[in-house]
Amino acid sequence: MVNRAVARGRTTGAHVTLIVAALAGASCHSSPVAPASPLSPTAVTAPTAANFAGEWSIVYHVDSCIGRYCYISHINRDETLVVRLVQIGDRVTGLVGSADVEGVVTPDGSLSLRGFAAAAPVPLAASFELKQFEARLHAEHGLTGHLDFASLMSGDYSAYSYGATGPIMSASRRPLDTTSFNGSWRGYYTRTACAPAESCAFPEQDDATVTLEDSAGTVSGTVTLWPRRLEVTGRSSGKNAELRGHYQWSRDVTAEVVVRAERSSTGRLTGTVELLASNGLSRVFTLLSVVPDSTR
Repeated sequence: MVNRAVARGRTTGAHVTLIVAALAGASCHSSPVAPASPLSPTAVTAPTAANFAGEWSIVYHVDSCIGRYCYISHINRDETLVVRLVQIGDRVTGLVGSADVEGVVTPDGSLSLRGFAAAAPVPLAASFELKQFEARLHAEHGLTGHLDFASLMSGDYSAYSYGATGPIMSASRRPLDTTSFNGSWRGYYTRTACAPAESCAFPEQDDATVTLEDSAGTVSGTVTLWPRRLEVTGRSSGKNAELRGHYQWSRDVTAEVVVRAERSSTGRLTGTVELLASNGLSRVFTLLSVVPDSTR
């Protein structure tokens, strides 16, 4: 009995040894197991910047000001300022006064703008500086914040400069027209060429105003290079327009008028006005600091 038990144990042990050996062999010859792939990182969506795009009519309170009429008609009163803004992502560009401005919307929803425009090289023109514009959107008031700007004239006209500092009390917004030539503009012009040259003994420069209506690309209106009032019609295509008309140069001389204008996304006009007279004389005028007329 004992010998049979021993024999059975030896047999059982042999079987276990063979099984273990077989498993070990299978492990050696099988393909290695690929390590588990790491988890893909979770995409993080950047927060959307607060949207300041549009044409803002801002009401601000004058805490301090400069200029001849500051303490007569401005100090401690509410005034208005038009701000025209275009926004891509968190980057903002715009037009305030005659200055192109730019800034960034911060993650907390604040907008800071700065900009400067030198005075046009004509009499009575003023520089414009937006020294500070800090604003946040407000559900009830439109905007709140603070601003500081100055429009400065030089020489004998420096007393007519104006500047103000104060809090933004409220603001209303409407969509900004970035494509059409509808509207009114105000600025300056200067003569930049004429023929024959000896016919232009004195400079020609003064105020310029533009009033246009754009109906599906058909544009008509007036371009006034003081004291000339030029009636023109034509076509617009994208940001460009070409307009033509006729002007009574003198009693016996007429002139063809050719206006070529370009409109920026914030509304500034640049371009030229050409007069081609029937007697062979010609003049070319360049538009300077022509921006939307916020008084209309």
